[in-house]
Amino acid sequence: MFTIGEFSRLCCISARMLRHYDAIGLLHPKSSGLENGYRYYDRSQQFEIEKIERLKDYDFTLEEIKVLMPLSKEELTKQLTLQLPKLLAKKQHYEEMIHRLEAELSHKEDCSMKKYHVITMSQKQQNVLFIKRMVNVYSSDFHQLAKDLQEKLEKEGLTRTGPIQICYLDPEFNPEHAMVEMQVEVSSNGADVKVIPENLCVTTIHTGPMAEIPHAYQAILRWMDEHPEYKLNGSSFERMIKDEHMVESDEELETAVLFPIELK
Repeated sequence: MFTIGEFSRLCCISARMLRHYDAIGLLHPKSSGLENGYRYYDRSQQFEIEKIERLKDYDFTLEEIKVLMPLSKEELTKQLTLQLPKLLAKKQHYEEMIHRLEAELSHKEDCSMKKYHVITMSQKQQNVLFIKRMVNVYSSDFHQLAKDLQEKLEKEGLTRTGPIQICYLDPEFNPEHAMVEMQVEVSSNGADVKVIPENLCVTTIHTGPMAEIPHAYQAILRWMDEHPEYKLNGSSFERMIKDEHMVESDEELETAVLFPIELK
């Protein structure tokens, strides 16, 4: 048996962290001294420490690790397999962040200073085929959603007449749990086809990676501040004018951001 100090040195983990693991029920000492209250650890617990630290490296939270620790090898492998696409999505997010930082450090044009031409437009009535789903905005969920929408379009035998668009349905923005509809305009009615009535929108076009699209929203926010006679009136849209299948690089992507508005 080892004291908490000895065990922390042998496992290269702080005694403070071992006490925290004990407090949250993740890893308890093998025994505690009845008289002095000291924590004692067994050599076999080294393997539990190694497993916890490995799972932390895979970006699991301590609460998630508590659930993972007692799983069988087969069950744990399933959870690790599910974690991989989440890490790949975060990798892509950080690569895009690094790209933007490198561009700023090399004194290229700051994407936040791009000139956005904000206008109002009357959007005609649309018949849209749609799929409604909860997504993580920073993951690959949109790719799967687009694939499912295309399969649905083919199954229904409908003719596509416009670009794909994403409608954000939540009253507040939560990127990790966003309820959205992916829609595509079609020429006729069918199952899961609905009518979006004609409305007035404020809109601008963002050119470049989707990671930079918040700047287009900021441009619309500035326009709304300068035109207090209008108020928002409905869910926002992102319309893919030039999507990833139509361009050679993300710099050529074109996305229209639209907010329905009305006079106060």
